[in-house]
Amino acid sequence: MPEQTQNQRPAPATSTPAAGTEQQSQSGGLREQPAATYAEGAARLRPGGAGAVDDGKPKGAAAAALGPRRVKEALNLRRAPGTKAPIQRVLPKAALVQAFDDRSDQDGTSWVYVQVGGVGGYVADRYLIEETAGPRDGQTPAAGAETAAQAPMPAPLGMRAVIGHLRLHEQAGMSAPVIAMLLRGSLVKIFDDRRKASGMTWILVDVDGTRGYVVENYLEEWTPPKAQDQQTDTGPSPAPPQTQHQPATTTPGPQRDATGDQHADTPTRGGAEGARMALVQAPLRKQPDDRTKTSIVVQRGATLELTGATVEKQAGNWTEVRYILDRETNLVETGWMKAGEVGAPDVQLASRYREMYEKATVNKTGPVTAGLMTREARLIIAHKEDYVPVSARTGLPWYVVGLIHMREASFNFKTYLHNGDPLGKPTTHVPKGINFDNWQDAAVDAIQRERDRFTKGILEGLEKYNGTGYRKQGTQSPYVWSGTTEYQKGKYASDGVYDPNLVDRQAGVAGVLKELEGLGVEVDHAAL
Repeated sequence: MPEQTQNQRPAPATSTPAAGTEQQSQSGGLREQPAATYAEGAARLRPGGAGAVDDGKPKGAAAAALGPRRVKEALNLRRAPGTKAPIQRVLPKAALVQAFDDRSDQDGTSWVYVQVGGVGGYVADRYLIEETAGPRDGQTPAAGAETAAQAPMPAPLGMRAVIGHLRLHEQAGMSAPVIAMLLRGSLVKIFDDRRKASGMTWILVDVDGTRGYVVENYLEEWTPPKAQDQQTDTGPSPAPPQTQHQPATTTPGPQRDATGDQHADTPTRGGAEGARMALVQAPLRKQPDDRTKTSIVVQRGATLELTGATVEKQAGNWTEVRYILDRETNLVETGWMKAGEVGAPDVQLASRYREMYEKATVNKTGPVTAGLMTREARLIIAHKEDYVPVSARTGLPWYVVGLIHMREASFNFKTYLHNGDPLGKPTTHVPKGINFDNWQDAAVDAIQRERDRFTKGILEGLEKYNGTGYRKQGTQSPYVWSGTTEYQKGKYASDGVYDPNLVDRQAGVAGVLKELEGLGVEVDHAAL
């Protein structure tokens, strides 16, 4: 919302989504009801306190491996044991998972910890089948025994790249449950299984062991990069190449552009690939030119990877970079930045907000404690699929979109991210008069309006998103610091009415960000 010099918008009422449902299986027992879509499933489940009792045994991936398992039918992968724990993704039928000796009984069901595609969580044990290459110990399987061999995979056809953000469906057809969202540039394995549904051709794909169907027209050919173009260090693997940004390798003669700058027709590729950092907030351009259309804005302090392509001009040099928004989902944008906007990753960017963040701790007592922070952090993770497309269109990290959504709208997807007003009709609070029917489009508009406030970093940008009126009161903004040791009391009770003894009861974004880190979200401290 626009900067307010003396007031803070009252927080909207928080609603608690209903708990998930159970469905009777054909065998007569209760089984989990997979969500119709990931987003709907996450929206109706508010994280609870489900979890295994600490019996001293290793938990999660630290437990002994039990070996590979197959999923009998579409099944929810939950963050903790129990039907009230948040859903991380829906595993399709026949998905291959790695099981670990971490079991727990919750809600009358035996749960086991598994990993798939780098994501760990708990599933109902009875819906897993042991993956075997054949009869063990010389014995033949019992009649009717279920094994992965009963459903052989179609012939593989190679790799493809996703053209645009694309939903992965459990079966062919728009009405089939959505398993996950595939980001632009993601690589998928395709198989010789095409089906006609909803007036389109669908094809079976595999993404990190998760299988489902996508519309074939949204896939394009992908050619593995040449050996000399690949990273040679031992750091994180680079994201899939963005085919629309692949630099040419020819070296034509120079020409002059409209400004008189002499430059090459195409960029040249050198050996300068590696990690870098954005020294300032700057646009990520689709071409090495100030006049070309801006794609997204790169956050100051953000991690970048050089592709090795550069362009030299009289007005300055340009470097092609990959802006890494989220490694887990391979959310990466490729574009051009000026050489002076990119620096070494060890450059120290002055930020008192980062220093405060690293010093702050979450309160153990009071109206806002670690328990509330953790619940809000889990909700942000549960809604990640909704925040990632906004991140891809704005350049703001997906978890920052979630933090704004938490403070401005209490995770209500029927309201504007600008100010919490209801969607579908013109806003009455600042900014007044805007009108959107779609939450994602409205969220992108809200962030683009406020993007300049993030010039010096994420935390200062979040404070300015709400308003800097607390600075005049000598109080740290509760929007950012509520629930941490950096904030004690003081709050605007209404427009222009400051109460020095009122304590904010909403979780501040800094404390929730710390909890997100504790839950495994990668936060770049240089961008704070």
